[in-house]
Amino acid sequence: MKPELFINHDDFQAWLARALSRSEIVAPVEAWGRRQLKMISIEDLDQVRLDGFRTVESFKSFLFLLTEKVAEPWGKERLFLGARGCDLEALEALDRIFGEGEFKDPFYLANREKITVIGADCTDCGATCFCRTVGGQPYPTKLFDLSLTPVEGGYIVVIGTAKGEKLVKADKELFSETVARAKAEAKRKIRQKTIAISHRLLHPK
Repeated sequence: MKPELFINHDDFQAWLARALSRSEIVAPVEAWGRRQLKMISIEDLDQVRLDGFRTVESFKSFLFLLTEKVAEPWGKERLFLGARGCDLEALEALDRIFGEGEFKDPFYLANREKITVIGADCTDCGATCFCRTVGGQPYPTKLFDLSLTPVEGGYIVVIGTAKGEKLVKADKELFSETVARAKAEAKRKIRQKTIAISHRLLHPK
């Protein structure tokens, strides 16, 4: 099991700014009174919101587009920031449809290879949330390269793949394993709280 790391809010902003120089980033932002997914720029960093729960649209809409040029893979790497557990289930379904079996979509697979997925815990649940009814959790459990749990002062970071480990090592001075260990109990309580909220929504008195 990979060690958990911690990154504070200021360093997280610096990390995203560096990542923007290397790749496109799709993230949930606060705009016009609602949360929505957006291909962000450096000017949008202050609007990125990783708390709460998923946006109405899914990250899969940025991978499987309604219209696109045929046989023209993306030029840049793309980072999906803030993907929830249900978003990752949707991506897994697309991977099975287009990437497994006898007939594979080479252009989907070329684009999929360029995606780095950074998951995020839900800190709340909405009336339409359903992850627990289908055996899921309100936090990423699979298919992420990195995963973030918001705690006081920043985020606990879990490395899920070699791709995620490479992303952390590129800016390793921004991360702390010691602080992450000190905040392990805070992470556990946050997840317990979100599960309890989900349970109350599913089983109202």
